[in-house]
Amino acid sequence: SFWFFFTSMSPWTLVPLTNVVDTVYVAEVRIGTPPQAFAVAVDTGSDLLWVASASCRSNDSVSGECPQDHKFDMNRSSTASPVGKNAPISYGDNTTCDGPLIKDTIRLGDRNITAQPVMVATNYSSPVDQEVAGRRFSLTEGILGLMPRSFSGSTTVLTSLFQQASGMQEEFTLVLAGMGSQSSLVLGQPDKWDGLAKEKFRYATNEFIGGAGGVFRGWQTTVRAVGVGKPASAATHKVDWLHGTGGIPALVDSGCTDLLLQESTFDILRSGIETAIGAKCSTTGTDRKALLCPCDSTLEKWPYLSVSIVQATNRDLKMTSEFTVCLAPSEYVTTQGCTTPPCTCRVHVSNAGKIFVMANYGGASEAMVLGMPLFRGYAMNYDVGGSRIGFARSGVSQEDPGLVCPDPRGSMFSFSQWAMLVIGGAAVTYLTVRTVYRRTCGTAISKWREYRQKQAEERRALQLDSDRRDHRERFLNTLETTELTNLTSR
Repeated sequence: SFWFFFTSMSPWTLVPLTNVVDTVYVAEVRIGTPPQAFAVAVDTGSDLLWVASASCRSNDSVSGECPQDHKFDMNRSSTASPVGKNAPISYGDNTTCDGPLIKDTIRLGDRNITAQPVMVATNYSSPVDQEVAGRRFSLTEGILGLMPRSFSGSTTVLTSLFQQASGMQEEFTLVLAGMGSQSSLVLGQPDKWDGLAKEKFRYATNEFIGGAGGVFRGWQTTVRAVGVGKPASAATHKVDWLHGTGGIPALVDSGCTDLLLQESTFDILRSGIETAIGAKCSTTGTDRKALLCPCDSTLEKWPYLSVSIVQATNRDLKMTSEFTVCLAPSEYVTTQGCTTPPCTCRVHVSNAGKIFVMANYGGASEAMVLGMPLFRGYAMNYDVGGSRIGFARSGVSQEDPGLVCPDPRGSMFSFSQWAMLVIGGAAVTYLTVRTVYRRTCGTAISKWREYRQKQAEERRALQLDSDRRDHRERFLNTLETTELTNLTSR
């Protein structure tokens, strides 16, 4: 068709995504010759492509079973070849899988990628799969890791794609929508597709250990502050990591269903939400305590959730600039099935306890995870070549790009810094006033002083003349008296 011809010749590729119960977003990947189709989750938090093997089995009876609908049969592909080693994978939600690596031709969108390493899972376990009629089923048939570099040294799909696709920019964009709207993965230059975003991308530096030449540890940026509040106002409940740390590392992960926060941060935002809606919320789960709150379908009382993102930091952890993104209530709260209020809504903000990542200065640091809620509000551009992550209000978002987000940042200065600022300000004010005083009033005062000094000198001169006249008169009087006395005595 014309559409296929156009996309094949263009420097970008559009891959439609399907939203599976607001939990994962899956793309169709075809593997082998002839191709075998799989619905795989797109995940910026991992590196490998894996699908279930025809011989896949579950590790236990409690965890989710291997994907049932489609399993890869290596014997049916004429282009498949074994690599000769296993590639065990473990994810943050405790999903694990293991199996041999093979190389085969895959098709993603309209692009063929040859000799791509694929892990064919023979063992699988997941505690987060769907349960239907007492049995657990996998939500996907595999995972497509969208990291540009591999932890294990294997070649990632992105590396192969950019090497083999002539003229394609080394970047991709994710547009993730709610149920009922179209989601997409765009490979290549995003501005070639109308409707991707409502504004220009604002970029934050992707962090590496030891700078851009260091070891890649995932799509990670730095967050200064988070908070909840009404638009165009200060956030009512917020956490600002400016002092002491210069911000907190944040993984930008499309495979995570929630915003994962430290316990103390989670408690503050929970308090802000409860204050806004005038009701108490509860938590569910043991590891990542998800938030459940009373609500109605309008979410009218709910606050916006803001995240202040650092655009760049240096090795001294000093911020150079920052920008704020924010989520509407409908972008971080799930209201499906709410017809007769009050209902219980799922808030996609979770208490993850403590998450540690490798920070840009080389040590381990506590972190947070910016998951699917942020993607539902913003198109996310992953610039592989430029080592940066871009944020732009999504084309499928209902929010206006001109929305002024609640400001989650606290004071730019601590108490001691404020004290030093006041003292320094007073000193500067004194020096300024003195300088202005000398420049504007000094001449007049000098002339006034000269005038007063001249008057004093004139008065002293007059007084001296007066004293001389008095002395002369006394002298003449004395002389006259002496002469009279002499005459008399003669």
